[in-house]
Amino acid sequence: MTTVADYQVSRADVRNVTLAEWLHLIEETTLHDGYRLSIGIFDENDFLLLDIVDKRLKVTMSAQAPRWNSTSVEAILRTMVEAKGDRLSSLSEYDESGDGYWNFYILCTADDRTIDHIFDFQEACGQVLKLPEHPVAVGASGADAAYQILLAGGAEPLLGLPESSWLEVKSRQYDLDSFAGQIELAQDAARFANGTEPAILVLGFRTTKKNGVDTLVRVTPLNLTVNAVARYREVLDRRIYPQIEGLVVTRVEVRGGALLIIGIPRQPDSARPFLVHGVVVDGRNEGAFVSIIQRRDEVSKPMTVAEIHALMPAGRSILRGERRP
Repeated sequence: MTTVADYQVSRADVRNVTLAEWLHLIEETTLHDGYRLSIGIFDENDFLLLDIVDKRLKVTMSAQAPRWNSTSVEAILRTMVEAKGDRLSSLSEYDESGDGYWNFYILCTADDRTIDHIFDFQEACGQVLKLPEHPVAVGASGADAAYQILLAGGAEPLLGLPESSWLEVKSRQYDLDSFAGQIELAQDAARFANGTEPAILVLGFRTTKKNGVDTLVRVTPLNLTVNAVARYREVLDRRIYPQIEGLVVTRVEVRGGALLIIGIPRQPDSARPFLVHGVVVDGRNEGAFVSIIQRRDEVSKPMTVAEIHALMPAGRSILRGERRP
């Protein structure tokens, strides 16, 4: 980081000072001296710069992202920052050697988080940005960013995110030994495949309602069997027609167990609608029926008759074996 602070202090000396206390200190100094103070905090590996913008505490951090362009870096950082209730103000590359060093500027909520929390967050960002590209990435999206964060074993950085058009979580596994459990899984994945952006379904998080929206509040690690990934993929491939192109099913080890991640890339327009073979009607298993579900924001809705009819020509092209675009 090339930014120079007015005053520098060691992390070890201020590790328990909260963001609220830092904001008050800088505000008071500015009021009395008429000069906006900036404070640098350093340890053996990293450096943070604190100052004030529009009466909010601004924290400047740095990280290396050698494999990512600015759009992808911004998507990842924005996902991580917003999950903490903060705002990514801006992003700039400061290294011209091609090694991908970035400064990013965060407008933080002045709360009881300490400097140690902020240094830990900067380290987590750095670990995520050193990972290779998402294997099914289609542009920079929230799903791609969240996937990278999870691959780094960083489940906690996602706490605070709301469920959305690209994210759904479950606190438990599906009952794949039952017809209803298989249909529930297939419908949850198919509704994302019928959408217009990459999406992920993650098993191992609990949500609660915040401002009317289901929000991730707790990691609930699962005890996955050795063949869990293969079993989930088999059910999805068998219950969804046509099969989802580029489907990713993987597990990530976390403290206390594992998470299971189902990644659904954006599908070709000609492949939609994705049908689920089998439905549960009034508690009865109807294996000969099909369902078509799509997702709108954080809720799912059945497709209308008109929407289904409009997509029938695309389905006929698949049955004729025509190549998807």
